Amino acid sequence: MNQASMEFLCRSTTGFGKIALEHLPSDLTAVGAQKPLVITNKSVTQRKGTTHVINAFRESGMTLGIVDSINGTASVDTVGELATLYQDKGFDAILALGPHSVAHVAKVLNIAVSDTPGNLKSLAGNGNIKRPLNPLVYIPSGAGSGFETAGEASLDALSFSSPFLMPDKVVIDPRLMAQDSLEATAGEAMAALACCVEAHGTTTNPLIRSYAATGISLVMENLEPCLQPFFNPKSPRRFFPRASTNEKALAGLATAAAISGYVFSNCDDLITVNLGRTLAGFSSVNSGILMAVLLPAVLEYSSGNTPGTMERLLLPLVGLDRYCATPKEQRFDQVLSILRQLINSLFQRSDTAIPRTLADAGIRRNTLEQMTTDCPKIILEHAHSGNPMNIGEHHVRA
Repeated sequence: MNQASMEFLCRSTTGFGKIALEHLPSDLTAVGAQKPLVITNKSVTQRKGTTHVINAFRESGMTLGIVDSINGTASVDTVGELATLYQDKGFDAILALGPHSVAHVAKVLNIAVSDTPGNLKSLAGNGNIKRPLNPLVYIPSGAGSGFETAGEASLDALSFSSPFLMPDKVVIDPRLMAQDSLEATAGEAMAALACCVEAHGTTTNPLIRSYAATGISLVMENLEPCLQPFFNPKSPRRFFPRASTNEKALAGLATAAAISGYVFSNCDDLITVNLGRTLAGFSSVNSGILMAVLLPAVLEYSSGNTPGTMERLLLPLVGLDRYCATPKEQRFDQVLSILRQLINSLFQRSDTAIPRTLADAGIRRNTLEQMTTDCPKIILEHAHSGNPMNIGEHHVRA
């Protein structure tokens, strides 16, 4: 693990709960910030998200700036305009309120306004940002990619990677959690699950395993209540009804996603994440869902390189009682069975909207053969067919 990443993982914090926003002024004061700039989009403003933030700062005496024009078409020019505003008005921190597109703009803006040598083009790439940036807080407003907190950002043709891009704090407030589509909600949950499961099963770092275990437990606890409205025959299949009481569960998934971003920044060689992103270019399916499709095959393949470690994955998946009741020799089979049954269940209950295999995702076998990737072909073959690599008592075919 990179030493800077380890230090940032320890420094980064997550605030959760109905008064999480109200702690923000004191958190910013603690790092010397008194004039934060909030960047968000019109959708969040229309849902009164910015109103909650304004109310949290009402008694703080701080000056709060708000720009709610950030959308999916934001560019480097957008960052240039925001940087001018930030510097001319004397802002000293950034609050990113909204989805992954807002998080990426906020990270790139933070590069532009911090005391970093060079310009955005020269700082693009891996590891070119070598010093801390200005305070950055991420406030999710619903389903994201699962990697908003990772030390990476992309805008236009520029991509940046550095542990210093990770937000200093993530604030998750149930009042801000908006409903989204089935694919977006499941994609965030599956991306977090895949990232945390692979990291937990393959890393030897106890801190990363602890974070990953928490992320796994949060997904397993909150996935069903978040997706249940989609499977209600009286409700639309693809979108949540506008009135919902699942804000707490959605906030739980957002917390898992925040954790997975930190985990990925310290385990950036995860096969499920990197390959899922690559395969998304050959399919209309959310990359997070593709990661979950790949996960059982990746674990089976990786178990040969990490003997005796994969069985510990059962604990965060099912809890202490069931873990202790399962013979050690059966625990890894149980892990694979649980993950495959989860994907199968989502496939059936979503009327096939969530695929079980790469074939279900519309990815042709000849496409896999033409792909240039460091991934072992055996992983792609078994994720495409859904067949387990090793047939055991508890293995389940997708």
